[in-house]
Amino acid sequence: SVEIEGTGNSIEAELPDVGTYKIMAEKTDNVGAVKKVECGIIVINRYEKIEGAVDAVERCGEGSITLTAKNAAGGNGTYQYEWYDFNKAVVKPKGEETSFSTTVRETKDFYLKIFSDGCESDFIPVKATVNPLPAAPTNLKVMSGFIGSPSKISLTATGNNTYRWYKSNSQGTADFAEMIGEGREISYTVSSSNEKIWVVAVTKLGCQSTPVS
Repeated sequence: SVEIEGTGNSIEAELPDVGTYKIMAEKTDNVGAVKKVECGIIVINRYEKIEGAVDAVERCGEGSITLTAKNAAGGNGTYQYEWYDFNKAVVKPKGEETSFSTTVRETKDFYLKIFSDGCESDFIPVKATVNPLPAAPTNLKVMSGFIGSPSKISLTATGNNTYRWYKSNSQGTADFAEMIGEGREISYTVSSSNEKIWVVAVTKLGCQSTPVS
């Protein structure tokens, strides 16, 4: 047994080795008798401190994100992971899966804790950033030209966004594999009177508006 001298409601001490320590305290009752009472148990393991990391994530607009723990170290080499919201309330209970998925509408902070054989890491912070979507372009119009010949097509826009133009696919929606131009004005050869082309606004961060035709 190890005896540590001290008085008061709390003491600080370095315990000499790994093992399980039963904490006892002496208390004098109201008639002057000294009694020894058990206060708790401390378990010390010979493990390195548990550490780990999570990469920050970004997305455009509201939607799903996945956070993934990595580089777990320390403990006994086997790990469980628990995820918390910005208030450090549990959002995914402790388990062996390293990833956590959720939906975000705005930029938020999350936290991870890693557990191993009774030991745990500090809270590991991670930020999920939601970048805003740009407004869709407006006032598309054909300025000049005829079917089968190059036509000038323009839009009304403000700000520093990039504008990308696309053909339609077989379903009549924008075909993002078929870009036909970039800018607020392009020249394009229209093949028929009912052909649709589409334009999107793209921010410097790569976030894209709803396509309009």
